Amino acid sequence: MTTNGADVQIERGNFTRIHNTILEQLAYHDFSSREYACILYLLRVTYGFNRKEWQVSNGDFAKATNIERPAVIKTLRRLVERNVIIKSEGDPYHAATWCFNK
Repeated sequence: MTTNGADVQIERGNFTRIHNTILEQLAYHDFSSREYACILYLLRVTYGFNRKEWQVSNGDFAKATNIERPAVIKTLRRLVERNVIIKSEGDPYHAATWCFNK
């Protein structure tokens, strides 16, 4: 984690490109803080690495968002039901593949 404002500069190359329309829609809709945390983490691990989708475990979501794993599961389920994110089931040995639904 960065500790001072001088380190947080686009010129340093650490940023996530997100289209303005996506940001506007996220601001427009009523999401809980847990939903926002999970959405932002998903955007970070996908768009932040120039990917459309990525395998992410519920434990990864929990660790990155500081939300208990059972709450992460409920939150992700709600976001899938609302068509905000898409989940492609993995097999029993691999995490599901997630993507943001534009």
